[in-house]
Amino acid sequence: MAKDYTRESSFQAGEISPLFYGQTESEFYQKGLAIAENVVVDKRGGAFRRGGNENRGQISGNDGRIFTKQIHNYRFDSIILHNIEMVIVAPGIDFQSANLLANPLFYSSATSWTVVATSSSSRAIFDGTLCRLKPEQNNGTRTVEIRQQVTVTAATTANHMVRVQQADNAILTVKIGTTAGANNIAEFVSNEETFDGIFVPNNATYWVTVQSDGNNSLGSRLIFVGTIADADKGGVGKTYVAPWTEDQLDRVQIVSAPDGETLYFLHGNVSTRKITYVFATDAYTAVTTVSFTAPPAEWTGTNHPAAGTHTKGRLWLAGTPAEPQTVWGSKSASPEDFTTGAGAADSWNFTLEQQGRIKWLAGSKGGSKGVLIGAENGEHTLTSESGVVSQTDFDVDQQSAYGSNDMQPIQAGEKLLYFTPDGRKIQSMSYEWQQDNWLSQDLSFASEHITEGEIKRRAWAQHPGSVLVLVLGNGNISILTFDRTSQTVGWARSLFADMDILDAAVGLIGGVSRLVTLGQRTVDEIEIEIENSTEIYLDSYSHVYYATPANTVTGLDHLEGEVVQVLNDGAVEPAKTVSSGSITTERNGSNIYAGKQILSKMVTLPPDVPQGQIRSWKKRWNKIWALMHLSAPPIINGTRPPDRTPSTLMDTPEPLVSKQYQVVNLGWDEQGQVTLEENLPVAMKVLAIYGELSRESL
Repeated sequence: MAKDYTRESSFQAGEISPLFYGQTESEFYQKGLAIAENVVVDKRGGAFRRGGNENRGQISGNDGRIFTKQIHNYRFDSIILHNIEMVIVAPGIDFQSANLLANPLFYSSATSWTVVATSSSSRAIFDGTLCRLKPEQNNGTRTVEIRQQVTVTAATTANHMVRVQQADNAILTVKIGTTAGANNIAEFVSNEETFDGIFVPNNATYWVTVQSDGNNSLGSRLIFVGTIADADKGGVGKTYVAPWTEDQLDRVQIVSAPDGETLYFLHGNVSTRKITYVFATDAYTAVTTVSFTAPPAEWTGTNHPAAGTHTKGRLWLAGTPAEPQTVWGSKSASPEDFTTGAGAADSWNFTLEQQGRIKWLAGSKGGSKGVLIGAENGEHTLTSESGVVSQTDFDVDQQSAYGSNDMQPIQAGEKLLYFTPDGRKIQSMSYEWQQDNWLSQDLSFASEHITEGEIKRRAWAQHPGSVLVLVLGNGNISILTFDRTSQTVGWARSLFADMDILDAAVGLIGGVSRLVTLGQRTVDEIEIEIENSTEIYLDSYSHVYYATPANTVTGLDHLEGEVVQVLNDGAVEPAKTVSSGSITTERNGSNIYAGKQILSKMVTLPPDVPQGQIRSWKKRWNKIWALMHLSAPPIINGTRPPDRTPSTLMDTPEPLVSKQYQVVNLGWDEQGQVTLEENLPVAMKVLAIYGELSRESL
């Protein structure tokens, strides 16, 4: 009986295709997995459990699109399209009446706010986009707060609402009182990123105070503080009339104007629409038809541009149903002016030949500067000798012949990621100086099975992991970790219990990418969910915070009748069934989360040692070690190592540690694979798998 000592120290390739199972000497096999479900491959080689998503509300419908608009480094807004409506979810945009507070987003720094600190080490810092509350640390009696007085504009006996949004999960106290800093009307304590409080003022004026103390947090980055005289929030966001039906949503493309405030929405059968964000008032205009100056005569009825981009000082539009191969460029520095003329700055157009319908346009980020054009039958560049594309100086060259579908490409650094007509492959297009050409690489080559169900929609999460998120037609998500420097790719799959994902988008909070999704669990209802900043391994979850510990989780109406897992102050409790939108926990707690279970699983490929082919031998793992980083002990080949240590006090959750967990395995089989699983709402971060393997040619 021979023994081998094996090590799996990199899972960079992620879940690879069964077509590579015979290529044991290949790098794909050596760094690949047979199954990677509800994990994300880290660029450094590990495989980490994916985080969960917090439920933020529901809208009606059976399909939807979601886009994000970045306002500043700590805030993005979500723009949702569903049947004949647009919904914008932002810190204060769903208020049904005017905000009673002045300067609620701190755009005018400290104007209108009074700062009170109880020590010289506690302070509030305003930077024009947010307010940082920084109390003296580790001292609960040392606080810092901001205050503002408001005048009631409606009946003093009506319900009012106060809303606070922060970029952290810091504990904040919100006080409503008749005098500065008082709480005699109401007080709310929460560590939610966004939380509301309802109260009746019974006074002509009242003060709003937001306070942070040194024991409860290390400080908070406040994004928004608002109060209104109408406590009816009217849903999850501000709703506008929009022209697109559910059947048309797939082909809606969005283009940002150079001012960063105007967004254009394109569809071949609908005239171009736009919305504009006004920074000074933190408001959006309604959805309006773009009044182009001297628009081409062809743009009429149900014949309008279906693809576009803004680059090189012009708005480029293309792909009308009747002129599928024509590209129009606006006047230079005038994106809505298509007045033609003989000058270099005038609007002009050109037509590709025999390339099929133009599917997308994009600006070039590397190599020969110009416009990239994706058509049904190939990819092209629009360039010029002088570097400034104009009707007197332009050249169109085909770069490849893979072809594209209707999804807009993604700019990933210097590379452009686009999608083939069959909806199954992702091409990475980049400029190569030696070939003086744009070359494409198939990123799904080693894992072609991962896009089964066809890629329907996509999103790009740049920070910190360089992750491509693909929404599939079967309602699941495939995740590609893409290291542009080393050209490594690692695939995994995300599965969601009882919910189909419809679309996904990404925004930044504090420079970190946050995924927002639209999903459907029941007919005619769409769930809006966001990836939380904390590592909570539950889907569709609700979170409550109690300053005085309690045992009820509310806000679970979207999971009525469902079984949910519970995380109570870091400790896992028995699963509960939601009734009347709530559950009762086993014990009182301050931070309680309840949501759908995430089943994370990774399975290694059958081992093959360098000394010889052993795939056909019978194998048995005598011992298996899993090297983990800040994790709970995972289930290893069906066995969970002891998860409690004598040093941990009763009623205290076991701390997450970095260590090796060992199990002894029994039984022989031909595959010799190792399975790591986690079915509780705790971390699983796998750095390596080691083992002692016995083999016998039985």
